[in-house]
Amino acid sequence: MIKTAIVRARIDPKLKKKAEKILHNLGMSSTQYINLAFKQLEIKQGIPFDLHIPNRTTSKAIEEANKNKNLNMYDDVDDFFKKMGF
Repeated sequence: MIKTAIVRARIDPKLKKKAEKILHNLGMSSTQYINLAFKQLEIKQGIPFDLHIPNRTTSKAIEEANKNKNLNMYDDVDDFFKKMGF
C-alpha cells in the first residue's frame, strides 16, 4: 500500500528532540511512531491511554512531590508498614 497522506503538526522543538532520541533508541522513526499511534487510535476507537485532569488534591500532591515537599520517606517496606501502623 502506497502511503501518500501527509500529517503536519507544530510541536515544541525540545519535545521533538527528546521524543526522537527515545524513538531512535527504540529503532523507530517519527513516521513509524505516528503510524503506530494512529493504528492504535483506530483499534481502540479512542486515545490508547488514559487522559484525565487530576483534581485539586492530586494536582497539589504532584506539584509538591515534584518539589520534594511533604514526602514520607521509609527505609524499606518493613519501615513503611511499621510507620503506617500495620
